[in-house]
Amino acid sequence: MRRLCEKIRRARDWLLHRHWAITLATMSLSVIIFGLLSYDFFFLLRANLTFIEENGVTGLLDGGLKQFFMLLCYGFFSLLCYLLFKACEHILTARLARRPEIETTNAD
Repeated sequence: MRRLCEKIRRARDWLLHRHWAITLATMSLSVIIFGLLSYDFFFLLRANLTFIEENGVTGLLDGGLKQFFMLLCYGFFSLLCYLLFKACEHILTARLARRPEIETTNAD
């Protein structure tokens, strides 16, 4: 378990703290995945719940329950992508804020 946690920490550090371009690419990918997963999510969830409500136990046995749990997993994964986006945003803005101003040199 410790090895897995250490590998996750190393991957996190590599993705988020190594170079600003890697952080920006991770941020871009996470917002694209977030957008794709959350697009039409609530309509599908409402349609699934309506299907289960109309068909009752038969609807659950016909795949309504499986689809409901898959939609919940998509929702949680979408939330994780959003949190990754916000973490990348925070790291990039912190890097910009602590970056020293470029000093102009006096040309003689």
